[in-house]
Parts: sequence; structure tokens; C-alpha cells
Amino acid sequence: GSVRAVIAVLRTLTRAAKADGLPCEPFEMRSLQFPSRLAAHETPNAFTGEELRALLAGTNPPWRIAYALAGTLGLRAGETLGVAWEDIDLARGTLTLRQSTVKGRLQGLKSKTSRGTLALSPELVEILKAYRQTVPATGLLLRTARGRPYYSSHYRKQLTRDLKRLQLPQRTPHAFRHGLATQLLAAGISPAAVRDALRHSSLSITDRYSHATSDDLRRGAAHMGGFTKPSAP
Repeated sequence: GSVRAVIAVLRTLTRAAKADGLPCEPFEMRSLQFPSRLAAHETPNAFTGEELRALLAGTNPPWRIAYALAGTLGLRAGETLGVAWEDIDLARGTLTLRQSTVKGRLQGLKSKTSRGTLALSPELVEILKAYRQTVPATGLLLRTARGRPYYSSHYRKQLTRDLKRLQLPQRTPHAFRHGLATQLLAAGISPAAVRDALRHSSLSITDRYSHATSDDLRRGAAHMGGFTKPSAP
């Protein structure tokens, strides 16, 4: 990869430096140890079920809607901000992804794997039904006072503020997606099925989450069984 290419250049430079009499010791590529690509992703920045339930309980619309969509469907930030009421069928319990936002502007989804129709949980359907009673039933679910799409940076900053106010660990919007992947794998769902659910382009991306430690998976199974459901008494 690019890291090895850079190291190869450094090796050439150190050899040339020594040949010129400079105090430099060349090295061989085989003497170096590289971490595996997946090792860097062993502990993803992921929401636990308890964290997400606390976040949903402690926030109000419209951002509660963003967190519910991202947490239960694994939507990317731009996809979350691009959801419109026309994309949702509450009777059937589905969401058809067809657009995203980039720098505050709507655009179609570029990748075929990003598109698709997702099933909504009964809990999410109820959340959306209640929200629909308070806002116009057409257009974007999340919009500025002028009716424009939000920037992803606004979403990220709002999440940071809400997590700080609720004294929850700081996470990025992508942690919703990480959390859902971890939850599904911990529940025994096959990597191929998780790939389809999260619309990953390949299994190698999904595999990043399957290399979590056994303790991570046990915690996932114990605490993430239904993001929006309250804990059992």
C-alpha cells in the first residue's frame, strides 16, 4: 500500500545517505513489522445500546430523529440529513434511500450499494409517526429554519453538544453505523447479511467489526439488543 511505498523511498534515501558518508543506517523492508489492516479497527468508535437509549431519551426532535435513524438503520451522516418524507412508507415500515447531502446540498447516491429500501423497526415507525404530527409532511425530515439541508458539520457539532450535556462518551456520527454493525455481528448475524444491511461495498469492510474482542462481542450481545427499546426491569 501507500505506507510501504513511502518506506521504500526512505530505504532508498538512507542507502544513498550512507553511501555519501552521512551517519545513517539503512534498513531492510523484511526487518519491519507492520500491523494488519484490520488490527487498527479492532475497537471501533461505536455506540452501545445503553448509550443510544440514553441519547434518545435525553434529546428532542429534530436531532432525536437523526439519532434514531442513524442508530437503528446505520445511515451515514449525509444519508441521515437527506431523508425526506417522500422516501418513507410508514404503513409498510420502509425507507427508500435515494439521496444524500454534501456541504448542505442534496445529491443522488453515487454508489449502487448505497441505494436500497430498508425496513423500519416498529419502535422507529412510532417515533416517526409522532414526529410527523409536528412538522410538514413533505420534504426533508431535518432542515434549517429556511428549509435548507443541514451541513454534516452542524450534525457533528450538535451530537458533540448533546453527548457532553448527557455526560456520555464522545462519539462521531459514524459511531451509529459502527454500533449497529457490532450489534448485528454480536447477535450472530452473518457478515454477508450485515454487509447487505449496512450496504457495505465489500465483506472486507464488514470484517473490520467481526475482529472485535470476545469481550466486546459479549457486551454487545448483552447491551445492544434493540437500540430503541428500554432496558428490561
